[in-house]
Amino acid sequence: MKRFFPAVLFGLILAGALAWFFIPSRKESQPETKPVTTEKPSSGLNLSQEQQKAAGIAFAKPARAELEPEIKAYGRVLDASGLATAVAEFAAAQATFSASSKEFERQKQIGEDGAAKALEAAEAAQGRDRAAVDLVRAKLWANWGPDLCARADLAELSRSILLQQSALVRVDMNASELLKGKPGKVSVTSSSGGKQWEAEFVGSASAADLQAQGAAFFLLIRGSPPLPGTLVFARLRGQGQTQGGFRLPRTAVLQYEGKTWIYGHEGEEKFERKPVEVWRWEADSVLVVGNLDSEMEIVVSGAQQLLSEEMRTSNTPE
Repeated sequence: MKRFFPAVLFGLILAGALAWFFIPSRKESQPETKPVTTEKPSSGLNLSQEQQKAAGIAFAKPARAELEPEIKAYGRVLDASGLATAVAEFAAAQATFSASSKEFERQKQIGEDGAAKALEAAEAAQGRDRAAVDLVRAKLWANWGPDLCARADLAELSRSILLQQSALVRVDMNASELLKGKPGKVSVTSSSGGKQWEAEFVGSASAADLQAQGAAFFLLIRGSPPLPGTLVFARLRGQGQTQGGFRLPRTAVLQYEGKTWIYGHEGEEKFERKPVEVWRWEADSVLVVGNLDSEMEIVVSGAQQLLSEEMRTSNTPE
């Protein structure tokens, strides 16, 4: 009897454990909840009226402009000391040839009274000096192109460049570009977009750039020119139909991550950054083309503040 009760007790415990293991739970499973996240807009910036006033935000509709057909070219201001050296060598060779030519003519006039050997020596010297002139001229033309070297004021021009009263610029076009005839007007702008000069079209260079593989030209800037080595891009205005664009104040145009932008006023409190292509930088304005229209409002004051605020909010952790 004493053995019976422990056996019964053990059986009850075992049965309860099996029942708990095999009978499914009646508790209903709760649906999985996901954390609620807020997503920042991919573009655009919202500023209240008070924030706009504090940042000095002002906007206006862009003015339409007719843009003359242009071809873009890129290059740099040259160190023209090599040109000055070549010009001086050419002048020296010409002077030597002139002197030997005069000596040869003098020996011919002497005639029978002069020694034949002296006449032969004078003729040989003249031929040698003529060959030297031809060689120096060929090197000059090969390095600097026929149009520049054919200038009557080449010596004076090279001196002006050495004194940094003028600057010689080489620009290269892409292989897909084609310049038909001499451009009517040429403007040169520093690669930073900070300063612009009107330039004189000199003529073709003697060789193409290894990378651009397009036509290359020399330009001349007079009066307060950029320093040698300055990277520039040029706009050569040619013939053809005009293109529609817009004229914006410089304060409306931003340069960021290698591109040019403006801010459009999309609503009372919304601003959106839009890319534009600069057609030409001018003294107080910028000619641009892009996805704009004359009815949209452009931020003309406070654009830099908007960019700073956009960068700040985009870097703010969620």
